[in-house]
Amino acid sequence: LKQAQKEFDKKFRKSEEMSKDLPEEKIESFSKILQKFFDSEMEDYKKDAGAKTPDYDNLQRKAANKVYDFSLKDAITEVDRDADRRYNYVVDKVAYSEATGEPFYQSSPMEDEWGVPNS
Repeated sequence: LKQAQKEFDKKFRKSEEMSKDLPEEKIESFSKILQKFFDSEMEDYKKDAGAKTPDYDNLQRKAANKVYDFSLKDAITEVDRDADRRYNYVVDKVAYSEATGEPFYQSSPMEDEWGVPNS
């Protein structure tokens, strides 16, 4: 463990402690752990090998059946940039008021419905 921790320490690499071999029992226990790991990986590999491979050409076949019309249309789409600017302005104001903890007014033109009990 000490050898692994001080692998990049130049002074430690020059010392005799670095050249010492690990005890035999540690090597054996590590080899047992590695063997268990490789056995479990082999089992997983055998399970995955039996899995059905996907049909890679399915997407091309589906796309070949449909005909798309990419011709240009003579239509004009209006974009209201002024409304976009107003919306972004209000979003910034809401974010600022939430950051400072101030309440922000209701900016929607839709009126709220209030229920009044009939007594």
